[in-house]
Amino acid sequence: MFPNTSLWNIDISNNKSLPEGLYAFLEFYCGNPECDCNAGSYHMVEINPQGQILGNIIAEIHYEWEIPGSAQRIYLEDEALPSRLTKAALDIFQNIVNSEPEQVEVLKTHYTMIKDYFKQNPDKFEFVSEVNANNKIGRNEPCPCGSGKKFKKCCL
Repeated sequence: MFPNTSLWNIDISNNKSLPEGLYAFLEFYCGNPECDCNAGSYHMVEINPQGQILGNIIAEIHYEWEIPGSAQRIYLEDEALPSRLTKAALDIFQNIVNSEPEQVEVLKTHYTMIKDYFKQNPDKFEFVSEVNANNKIGRNEPCPCGSGKKFKKCCL
């Protein structure tokens, strides 16, 4: 969507929990300009030298940096039986957030770019402006804001 954005390299050579290889964090943000979630989901995947994804997602990490009334939070989207690789991915992401404030600013900038894009191109995003109070949304159902996340992880 934004080909001119910079990629950031992560040195994981000291992390013995991941097999040798190339890895990437794929960034996902809510595009609804009416939602002020200040959060993103980051999927760690193994890639080949051409940037193609190999295999499955290693970890789905959720990062909330400015949720009103709460502290900054980093957690696994699916915390059921995390593997050694999932734990390594979470450690790497937490280390980046805690030791590289310039990278946190990059993530916030990408979030803002997505919000601005959908404000300027509302026809590209299907908005749900109001939830019918008579139709309760289950905690594990998709969020009606259109983020693609579970309701309990988004607007609940």
